[in-house]
Amino acid sequence: MRAQSSFEYLIIISIVIAFLIPIWAYVLNTQQGTTDELSLTYAGNAVKKIADTASLVYSQGPPAKVTVRLYVPGGVQEIFVINTTINMRVRTSSGFSDVYEVSTAIMNMTQGFNDTLLNEGTHLIKIEAVNGVVQISNG
Repeated sequence: MRAQSSFEYLIIISIVIAFLIPIWAYVLNTQQGTTDELSLTYAGNAVKKIADTASLVYSQGPPAKVTVRLYVPGGVQEIFVINTTINMRVRTSSGFSDVYEVSTAIMNMTQGFNDTLLNEGTHLIKIEAVNGVVQISNG
């Protein structure tokens, strides 16, 4: 009699686990997608803020200077500037995604700036108009 009730409990637990595993997998997949989307949104906000502030400083000309506070998400692999475009490469669950923004200003980053922004968190960034170029550096 005990063996039969133990077997019935085993069957019930197996059925419950069979239902819970797909639900758990769905929840994990949804959570990872949300985390990736949030990181890309934070990265987009950061590059947009830099590009918009660079355009503002550029339009005012030297010696205009603005310090902005940015939140940089985790997973940022690289930040680089090519003329008027600032690009942030972010690691997601499906690989790397590039988030970029175009400014009216020709931008230049100081040495070591990239290394600072690779760390997750809030950073102060100094954006300054210097001789027709906007210089981006650590604040």
